Amino acid sequence: MPGYLFNNPDYIPADGEKAAEFSINYLLKSYKVDYKYDTKRQTYQRYVNDKPHLDLNNDNPVEAANVMVIGADHKVLDDVGRLQIDVELGGEALLFQRGQVTQGRWSREPGDVIRFVRDGKEELMYPGITHILVVPNAPSFSSHVVYGGADGTT
Repeated sequence: MPGYLFNNPDYIPADGEKAAEFSINYLLKSYKVDYKYDTKRQTYQRYVNDKPHLDLNNDNPVEAANVMVIGADHKVLDDVGRLQIDVELGGEALLFQRGQVTQGRWSREPGDVIRFVRDGKEELMYPGITHILVVPNAPSFSSHVVYGGADGTT
């Protein structure tokens, strides 16, 4: 299985926007997801409905060194609300790393992982866990993600 290309863990990107925290607005309003950057651990910690999301195996916070938010077309399949989500086509994306966010696109070749691309070049990941969050393209990709700077303001 193909994997990601990795960055030097000590490298701090200089060309992203500050993003100490961000929120994902899914279609279900009762399900709120936030990530907050921990400068000491160099990871984003995940929160669900304003509470730390804890790993049920060990009660440790769920965290990621890389969080990719990708926009994909969603289609309702039936009256139960089951969805078909297109994770092949590619589209808008945000990559959160080291307290910063980079805007770009995601792509996926057959048999490959989802990759974050900016200016035609694949962005490097940091060693550690990577979360990929899929949000609907409608009404717009940007309507599903809100992020703030170093002081938590947008």
